[in-house]
Amino acid sequence: MGYESHHISICDSGDEALVLRDVLDAEGNYIGVVISDHIMPGKNGVELLTDVTNDSRFIKTKKVLLTGQATHQDTIAAINQARIESYFEKPWDADTLVNCVRTLLTEYIFDMGFDYQAWGEVLDNTTVLRRLR
Repeated sequence: MGYESHHISICDSGDEALVLRDVLDAEGNYIGVVISDHIMPGKNGVELLTDVTNDSRFIKTKKVLLTGQATHQDTIAAINQARIESYFEKPWDADTLVNCVRTLLTEYIFDMGFDYQAWGEVLDNTTVLRRLR
């Protein structure tokens, strides 16, 4: 099974993201990483990422929370309930965020047992080497 490309989808709310999640799953697509802002219409980022975490179809999906307004309690909930892999406070550095997502996507590909070689330059080479040891 080859995976020559990846897709990025943008949603305007947590509810829209959950609908897209279900559509992508029904179409047989995989969701490697979900990045959510904390403040958005409807569900906040912690609630959205907790929904993803609690859905057994997405147990290996990696999660990132972006925030400029989260409280200490929000941060604790993100870690304990949503089991996020990374947390970025605004303003974040774009290169740091991209590198984080690349690493998380690489971890996801290995966690899912996909052929990492089919993903080529999308992967983080340091993570690939660590996972191959």
